Amino acid sequence: MKMIHILLADDDKHIRELLHYHLQKEGFKVFEAEDGKVAQDVLEKENIHLAIVDIMMPFVDGYTLCEEIRKYHDIPVILLTAKDQLVDKEKGFISGTDDYIVKPFEPAEV
Repeated sequence: MKMIHILLADDDKHIRELLHYHLQKEGFKVFEAEDGKVAQDVLEKENIHLAIVDIMMPFVDGYTLCEEIRKYHDIPVILLTAKDQLVDKEKGFISGTDDYIVKPFEPAEV
């Protein structure tokens, strides 16, 4: 069985560690990125099957990264963010996200 590769892009180290632990425990291979630029590099080098992306990151924000993923990759994207306003969710879906999860969250939601 092929292992699923997940990109986890978030500038919050604690969020990355929490999700990495839970996703790895479920049998996924997790690639971490602490900012949007590192996330772009991971997407270029690895065969990623799903991207979980924070909106507010240095260098390249989550909206822009989501748009780039839509343009160059055929994978699902989940935006993970503290932005809980309707306008933010709309912008997320316009940028191409498949799902939008607001922090704080339970790891099972992801």
